[in-house]
Amino acid sequence: MDRHLLLKAAAALSYVSFYLLTFITPPDSQQAGYFWLWYGIPSLLILLIPKRWSALAQGLALGQGICLFREALIPVVFGLSSGSLSIGMVSVLSCMFVQVVLFVAALLLGVPSKAAENVLLICGAAASILFTGLSVQRTEGTSRTPMAANVYRPVGCLDRYALAHRGLYPASLEELTRTTGKYCATDPPTSSVKRPQKLFYHPASGADGRIVGYSILFGPDDVWGKVRTAWYVDQTGLIHKSAEGQFASKESSIWSNEAFELKNWSECYAKYAATHPANGDSFDWKTVLRPEGRCAPDIRDIQAGHAHLGQFYTVYFRLKPPDSSGKQWGFYVIARPDGYGASGVRSYYVDETGIIRATPQNREPNSTDEPTPECEWNEQVKCPTN
Repeated sequence: MDRHLLLKAAAALSYVSFYLLTFITPPDSQQAGYFWLWYGIPSLLILLIPKRWSALAQGLALGQGICLFREALIPVVFGLSSGSLSIGMVSVLSCMFVQVVLFVAALLLGVPSKAAENVLLICGAAASILFTGLSVQRTEGTSRTPMAANVYRPVGCLDRYALAHRGLYPASLEELTRTTGKYCATDPPTSSVKRPQKLFYHPASGADGRIVGYSILFGPDDVWGKVRTAWYVDQTGLIHKSAEGQFASKESSIWSNEAFELKNWSECYAKYAATHPANGDSFDWKTVLRPEGRCAPDIRDIQAGHAHLGQFYTVYFRLKPPDSSGKQWGFYVIARPDGYGASGVRSYYVDETGIIRATPQNREPNSTDEPTPECEWNEQVKCPTN
């Protein structure tokens, strides 16, 4: 069989094999068609290139093989070492086997004898490696769900801007970055995020025309560069989520649940205090939080007066100052993000009244902060629009 025809036959199999990669994506994913149509372009070009330019086709095949082998090696090794083969792993292995066939077919053509053909081979390989590498990177950088961590930094920077400008906000993210630094709106070079999610900043003006608030819609762009799902955040620091394929608004449900946990705790402590005489011990954490656990967290979870709330918050338990008789009649709890602007921006305060208060500023919350809206700890309630 003519070796050039063998290369074309292997390229045809390669193009079809990329369809197998659609099995590792959700049925409604935009990436399904992307895998087949976009990744298969070098293979399709090999099919169309005439025999007199076989060196160019050979280079395309070699470059595609080198790039895909490098990208697939680690996932395949981890998949095989797990001891079980999923449908997705079988699809990847089948596709890689066909790529091996294409690579071997390219090698069978041998080294071109003419200098011009060698140039074509090198150009084809370089173009294929560059194209396939960029395609892999774009696919890996595509997420179907907005990532709250990507918006904490700009929200924190906007709060810092407002503190320095008497409560006013910038007209654009460009103005923000000129004042507070370019990494307030983009990820620093050390970030592991390959393609930051897109931010759409909308300033809100007051009656006098000054910018007294803002809102941000943020979300990932798909492989075609279009944002299809976006979440919402404003100067309160509350992140509102939406279903896939929709844009969130101020009325949408809240994404995080720190306030929900705090509400459960405060109600539990209030019930305990209501059924025990106010003898000064009612708000002693060691009395309320016994090992058997009247309220969560258990006393065993508290270390040096604090406990963890979820993955990114720390809660601090404190007693209020005693009255003139020396009795302890109250307590308060504060919850703060472990890294302001990285793991969150809202800080919470709750005491024996059961009222949860919060601030988006980088400081310790207190009893004068605004109460949280009920929608923050009750998913059945819609958030107010004003």
